[in-house]
Amino acid sequence: MLNSDDDHSAFGYDGETLMPEREVNAGYAVAARPLRQCVDNRADSTEIRSSERTAATEFDAVDQNFQVDPYPVYAQLREHTPIFYNEETRSRVVTRYHDIVECLKRSDLISHDQFWDEPVSRHDRSDRRQAYVVNAFSHMMMYKDGRPHARMRKQSNRTFTPPQVKARQPEIERICRTLLEECRERGRFDDAHDFAQPLPSIVIADYLGLPQQDRQWIRALADRFAVVFEPLLSDPERTEILTSTVPLVDYLFELIDTRRRQPGDDFVSLLVAIRQEDGGMTDVELCANLMHLLVAGNETTTNLLEHMIVQLTRFPEMRADIESDPEKIRAFMEETLRYEAPIQIIARKTTDEVTLYDQQILPGSLVAFVLGSGNRDEARFPDPDTFDPTRADKAHLSFASGAHFCLGAPLARLQGNLSV
Repeated sequence: MLNSDDDHSAFGYDGETLMPEREVNAGYAVAARPLRQCVDNRADSTEIRSSERTAATEFDAVDQNFQVDPYPVYAQLREHTPIFYNEETRSRVVTRYHDIVECLKRSDLISHDQFWDEPVSRHDRSDRRQAYVVNAFSHMMMYKDGRPHARMRKQSNRTFTPPQVKARQPEIERICRTLLEECRERGRFDDAHDFAQPLPSIVIADYLGLPQQDRQWIRALADRFAVVFEPLLSDPERTEILTSTVPLVDYLFELIDTRRRQPGDDFVSLLVAIRQEDGGMTDVELCANLMHLLVAGNETTTNLLEHMIVQLTRFPEMRADIESDPEKIRAFMEETLRYEAPIQIIARKTTDEVTLYDQQILPGSLVAFVLGSGNRDEARFPDPDTFDPTRADKAHLSFASGAHFCLGAPLARLQGNLSV
């Protein structure tokens, strides 16, 4: 077992096998409190008519055909079955804006501490290589509640202040120019492959202070590891991914040690310096959250940039309008975030009994919040299926809500602003 906050040697191969802090799918934190009604009651009945049943059946978040245009199904669900049980994922699915916001605010009812209940935690516990990776990443801030989350979030916030993010603007502008110049030299331009995908990856690598010679290798392993979160991944595939991630975990621990001896002005150095203070992140927590940034900081921003390019192509008049008045870029970007959420669904776990539309949800149940549906909720956004950068209400859910609001949102927004 890991014997101290400062020692990560137990994650290696020469010591005692590192086992999970608790069994996979072991007991949940259940509070003995009465039922809570935490959303409105626009639904008059839980009886599912045939059309409603069809919409719930058509909901398939992992199907690529469904992902092309899920919004008609979302609309049917919001109208008829705003919450339903999905057999495939064994979760309750919540689709209305108000319900999503209210639930995400209730940290006493909705928990993020679900790592050991998710597919990412599945592994052969007798294989120390897999245990090494899985247990390291169980310390991700995204899977913590209460004081552990608040402690890590407070430290991370100190490295993502508006001035610190703004200071990256000249470097991001330089990266954008370099990518475009490379396209001109090649004589071709693929907006996704040549710009939207590499830009966030380079920006995150710079933010973390990763050496140039290591970046391609790190990016490949991080992208591969991201697949482990897929709920329908086969056990052999998951085993291969976890095993191949061992060198990356080793590298991140070594990077933390290096920054402790040779600090710079990068994100890792700042967190390591804060580590010396009371309440700072442990090395294992630092490693886990660096990996989270490598995965989440790349994919979500890439999706945002690709969606912005699509909307500029659909509406050339908006592009001309932005070129004549760059101040309109921000509104265009926020509407893109609302219209096409970079992450469509997030999942949480109940810690207490919850009642939604007369449906009782027991403690320890998985609940999926469809951010993409909440962003198209007509009860919140008039004419929600119309792309309108001039709309006044910009309170979309694309960076989630509550205590776990996306840490990297300022950096993603800066990249969006500078990319158009």
